[in-house]
Amino acid sequence: MPRVTGVRWAGRKADRGSRFSVLRLSKCSSDSAHSSGSDLWPVWPSARSAGPAKLLTVWRRAVLEVFPAAGIREPVRASALAGAEERLGRSLPAELKQLLLESDGLLGRTHVDTVWTLDQIVERNLLFWTDESFAQLYMSFDAFLFFGDNGGGDQFAFVQKPERADVFVWEHESDSRRWVARDLQDYLGRSLRTGGDDWYRQW
Repeated sequence: MPRVTGVRWAGRKADRGSRFSVLRLSKCSSDSAHSSGSDLWPVWPSARSAGPAKLLTVWRRAVLEVFPAAGIREPVRASALAGAEERLGRSLPAELKQLLLESDGLLGRTHVDTVWTLDQIVERNLLFWTDESFAQLYMSFDAFLFFGDNGGGDQFAFVQKPERADVFVWEHESDSRRWVARDLQDYLGRSLRTGGDDWYRQW
């Protein structure tokens, strides 16, 4: 496994011979994976339906309702978001931008980076997309926009090619990519409410 500054790794290398057999981009068939999420997320206005005045508080309020000890940071500036998108060469998902305008990343249970800071999002995605050693070990990450991790090497991402709201997990030991949440709100509800960092493996 290559040594990468700023990215935490655990476990062994992926088996190059089996990587193509474990790619799973279809949604989980588990009933729990397709639940409405009403038991996982408080009843706050959706960030997608909230008016401009509510967008400045809806994410913070909802996060703290699920997990009062969540690590909230200072918000990023709109100019910083624009600069990040220019460096990445693509737009960030709308819900992620709205959250970052309220808090520059989120610390979840056991202080994992449930949502990375804007700087981490830029630096780590550029690394995943361009690092030659990754290209030799794993299938392409070009379709993904990573934004958080579980503290043990697995990373969470949006699929942007084609663009969709769903959240997937990349499991670094097997190079599998599988569906874990309908959107950012569903992801936060599931990851912050459950006790373990491997919450996505419980289905």
